[in-house]
Amino acid sequence: MFESSVYSSRRRQLIQRMTAGTVESSRGIAVFVGNADAAMNYRGNDYKFRQDSSFLYFFGQHRDGLVGVIDCESGVETLVGDEIDIDDIVWYGSVTSVVEMAQQSGVAETAPMAKLSELVAAAKAQGRKVHFLPPYRHDTMIQLMDLTGIHPSQQKAEASLALINAVVKLRSKKSAEEIAEMIYERHELFRTWLTSLGVDEKIASEDAKKSAAIAEYEAELQKKNYEEQLLQERKLFIQNKKLEKKT
Repeated sequence: MFESSVYSSRRRQLIQRMTAGTVESSRGIAVFVGNADAAMNYRGNDYKFRQDSSFLYFFGQHRDGLVGVIDCESGVETLVGDEIDIDDIVWYGSVTSVVEMAQQSGVAETAPMAKLSELVAAAKAQGRKVHFLPPYRHDTMIQLMDLTGIHPSQQKAEASLALINAVVKLRSKKSAEEIAEMIYERHELFRTWLTSLGVDEKIASEDAKKSAAIAEYEAELQKKNYEEQLLQERKLFIQNKKLEKKT
């Protein structure tokens, strides 16, 4: 995890991009739903947890069951999540509280998950838009339906174009910290794999540097292609909607 100032800066830049857009985007709230644990064959036997990348980018926390809310108008940021209960503490031991995680992410406000629907309902009652990114997990789709009333089949179409554009522009440009972290992680992955095959430590380290650089280049190409495809699909949807209104 980076310093809290990194995440605060990212969220501040996001707000600036949102407020520079339409009145609708500047008066809304942005909701980033973190991932939940995914069970393999019964509750408690989960797949290895992987956090939603956009939530991770703006809030930096790897724990399940968290939601980040950013008020684009007031600038108030809230980390929503329930504290770990005693059953989980028995298995995991000492854990970081939601308040502590918020401090690590540079977020001033926290709230239990039961308050999330109130935050969203208050924004909707004021005629403000609830911005969210296209969901890709079914549990997230159900959670968004509970919050917004938008059926999962319509959520991709109803996802906020303003938020998509703002997030894409921010995440497309990597900071020095991000680049250093990605290079180090890939280097360690390749080095560990090569040494497990019996390759000399020094040779493995040198080969890992080359492999990590190649992997980084290929990953950036794939990410760029996906982002361009997402934007094109959204633009096509808007064009079709305009044609439907004319006819």
